Amino acid sequence: MALYFHCTCGQHLRSDEDQAGGFTRCLACSRLVRVPSLDRANQALGIETLASAVPQPVVVVPVVPPVPVLETKAVEVSSLTFEPRPRSHDDSLTFPLRDPIDRVDFEKRDDLRKVRKALQDSEREWAERRRRRRTWNLETVWPECLIYPFRAWPLLVGLAAAWATMTAFLIGIWPAHWGPAEIVPRAPLMLFVVLLLGFTVASLEATIAGGTAGHAGYVVWPANDLGWTAAAGVRALICFLAGPIIPALVAFFFWLQSGDLELVDKLIIWELCLVAAGYWTLALLTMRQRTSFRHASPLAIVEFVKRRGFRPVLAASLAAFVMVSIGGLALKAVEELHRSGQAWLWLVFLWTAQLFALVFLFRWLGVSWFYARKKRPDSESAGPKDVEKDTRGLSAGFAS
Repeated sequence: MALYFHCTCGQHLRSDEDQAGGFTRCLACSRLVRVPSLDRANQALGIETLASAVPQPVVVVPVVPPVPVLETKAVEVSSLTFEPRPRSHDDSLTFPLRDPIDRVDFEKRDDLRKVRKALQDSEREWAERRRRRRTWNLETVWPECLIYPFRAWPLLVGLAAAWATMTAFLIGIWPAHWGPAEIVPRAPLMLFVVLLLGFTVASLEATIAGGTAGHAGYVVWPANDLGWTAAAGVRALICFLAGPIIPALVAFFFWLQSGDLELVDKLIIWELCLVAAGYWTLALLTMRQRTSFRHASPLAIVEFVKRRGFRPVLAASLAAFVMVSIGGLALKAVEELHRSGQAWLWLVFLWTAQLFALVFLFRWLGVSWFYARKKRPDSESAGPKDVEKDTRGLSAGFAS
């Protein structure tokens, strides 16, 4: 015997007698519809069953127009899978529920959201614990700043290898005589030199800025910030042209005209190079995040030293000594490049040692400025503009 009933949407349905009392799904609106029991179906058709103790009134079924009947199949409720209804932007957070089955499903989804949020919070807390185990505290004394270059060794070794390769390449294409025919084809190569110089200077600026801001736990570096790298390269060239170019050119022409160098000649060249390197380092410290010649002038440097004290002069002097001393050893390695390729490894070692020393000095200088500002917050040597300038662009960093 077939059971005839209808859905709330108006669609007439039909089911077998053995499925009475179960659930079926309307193929027109996809809702779950309860199949009426046999007694209710018979009552709807006006048939009196033997189990009825009280006579039931005859119900006249009105004649309705024929509606296409869809074949349905009853299924177990536990085997059904409910998918959330796609919501539009106009839906509110509490959309209307159609029946008790959907209400139960909504409560389950709410529980799943809570479980998912708890898992995310747990993962975030666990990641924070792992990060804390990898980090270190801010340096308190200057010997602790010696560890910072070793934490940044991937960056420094990569830069050293790049500088050694660039040096060997420039030596390989160095012409015997300079002229327009030799200079013009090689001019575009200077762009790569400026970019490499800019990335190196940007790394040093990030080191001192991280120390000034009191950052610890990760090594700050420019990453893939091409704008920062290009601006740092321009600043390096401006600092060199604003003053150090004069003693550098004097030392170069003195070296060309001296022939065989005596001890006195070497000392003169060494002193001129020290002046050029020291002036260039002080100009870089003065021109951080700036690109104007007036910030690299002698008056600006004197004013900077008055505000900051003796530490920039000491750091610039030590940096100049390191650059000139290691630069002299690098010249001997360059001479060996023509005879042996193993000199490239010697160049990598020299560049690595120089970068390690410079990063240590800049880190020590930045940390010392941080503690000076912390002790004297109202002092001119650590004004808010300098702090804002030093902490600019420190979003890139890697933990070691």
